[in-house]
Amino acid sequence: MSRLLRLEKYAWVRTLSSSSTTIQSINLFILKQFKFVPLLYAMLHDIYLDAIKKHESKRAGISESDSTNRKILEKARESWVEYQPVASESILAGIDSSYNRQRFQGFHLYAVDAVCVTKEGSILAKEMDHDIGVKDQSQLEARSMEMETSLARKAADKVDLILIDGSMISRFVRASASAVTSLIDLISEHKNIAFISKTSDSREIFERMDSKVGDIYFFNHIGRKAGYSKPYLITRYKEPVTVVYARLGDFTPLIKLELHDAVAEQEVETTLDQLAYGSVSGYPYVLKLAHKTVLVSDNDIERLASIYGLKNEIGARAVLR
Repeated sequence: MSRLLRLEKYAWVRTLSSSSTTIQSINLFILKQFKFVPLLYAMLHDIYLDAIKKHESKRAGISESDSTNRKILEKARESWVEYQPVASESILAGIDSSYNRQRFQGFHLYAVDAVCVTKEGSILAKEMDHDIGVKDQSQLEARSMEMETSLARKAADKVDLILIDGSMISRFVRASASAVTSLIDLISEHKNIAFISKTSDSREIFERMDSKVGDIYFFNHIGRKAGYSKPYLITRYKEPVTVVYARLGDFTPLIKLELHDAVAEQEVETTLDQLAYGSVSGYPYVLKLAHKTVLVSDNDIERLASIYGLKNEIGARAVLR
C-alpha cells in the first residue's frame, strides 16, 4: 500500500481526462497502473472513471462563474473592511488540547491533555488524563473541551487575551451539557476570551443565499489584503456569538474569530491589533506553541502502552494482518 501515490500525481489522469480515449482503453490503462493492487483497482477504478467524466460538473459548486456564487462573492466584498492591524503590545496566552488512543481487543488505552502557554513558552496551566477503558472519539473530544475551559478560567486574570484553538459554536453544539454550562460561565465572567480557527465549514453568514460551501471560501476568494469581515452576530445558540473572518497581514491565511456577545468593529480592530503583536505568518504564535506542546502522537501512545505493560495484548488491528 505504501507504493500508492496521491492521485493528483498521476499525469495519466490529467491526460485521459482531456482526451477522447475510449472507456475501454481507460479501463485497460488503469488496470495496468494498479496491477500490483488488484483489490484496490476493483474497488476504486469506477470512482476514478466517474470523476474523469464528471469532475467539471462536480466542481460547479465552488466555481466563481456560478451565478449564486457570484452574488455571494459580491456580498462578501461589501462586508469586507480593509484594515492593517497595528501591533499592540499585549500578554497573550494560547490554549489547545489533544487526545489519542490505541485500540486493543475489548478496551482502549487513551490519553488527553491540554495546556495554556505564553509566547515565551511559560506554561500558565495544564491538565492531563490517561487510563484504560472504552472511550470513543466524541468522549475524548468532550473531555479535551472541558480541560480547555478549565485552563482558560485559571489563566484569564493573568493575561490580556486568552486564545482558544477551535470554535465556540462547535462547543455549544457538540460538548456535554455540563461542559456547555462551564463555558457559558467562563465567557460571561471574562471578556478577554477569543476562539480562533484556521479553517471552517460553517455557512452561518451566507446560508440564506443558498451557499454550498463554507463562508471562509468566499472571503478567501475576494482578495488577499489584510482586514476583516464585518461582525456577524449569531443568536441561535446558547449564547450570542460574533463571527469575524480576518487576515492579519497581506497575503497571509484567513482565520476565523469567534467572540462572545455583540462586538463592534472598533472592538474587532483592537483584538486584531493584539493578535498582530504575537503572530507569525498571520497566525498567533501562542496557538502554534500550544499545539506543539500538547500534541499526543501515535508514538506517544505506543510509549504509554509500553509503560502500562500492554505489549502482549492483542491490538484491534492485529486480526487484519
